[in-house]
Amino acid sequence: MENLGCAKNPFRFFSLPAKKKLNWTDWKFSVMPPDRDHSRNPPTKRIKLEGELKKRTPQRPATIPTDIYVSNKSSFAAQLARAKKLLLLQECASITIHGLGASIEKSIQLALKLQVELSDQVELKCTTGTVELVDDIIPEDMEEDLKTQTRNNSAVHIVVTAKPSITSIRVKAKHTARPGSYRA
Repeated sequence: MENLGCAKNPFRFFSLPAKKKLNWTDWKFSVMPPDRDHSRNPPTKRIKLEGELKKRTPQRPATIPTDIYVSNKSSFAAQLARAKKLLLLQECASITIHGLGASIEKSIQLALKLQVELSDQVELKCTTGTVELVDDIIPEDMEEDLKTQTRNNSAVHIVVTAKPSITSIRVKAKHTARPGSYRA
């Protein structure tokens, strides 16, 4: 076993001098372990922008009516009502909720809320992945060419499948739904 220099005080990264006033840099360097050797995997740096960054919309495959794409700008209540309408009134066997980046949390909340409101009569299957996004760099000098850069973003896909025992909820929803109403 090699000596890591922590034999005397294994908590040396978490201790501060008692008389010194605490500031951010002291805390950061006392809590964080020393920098790792990046000789094998140097950290990647983004290029310095020489213009304005314009983010493209993410590429989507051909959507089907049972796909629900969640964004931070979309209404949670409207998406919940749409999911309930698809499962109960239109009797879809399953729907898929998609979330990208910052909207992953909202997508998960939507799936869990749907499961609670339908009395656990749905199964949730979650898959995660990474999506490559493309940004355009519009140069300040109009004579230069348009440049692009790619970046990765996290994505979640939640398949909500109705259990066979959901028929009692579907019957109740059909009798209580008003014509033209989106709520189940």
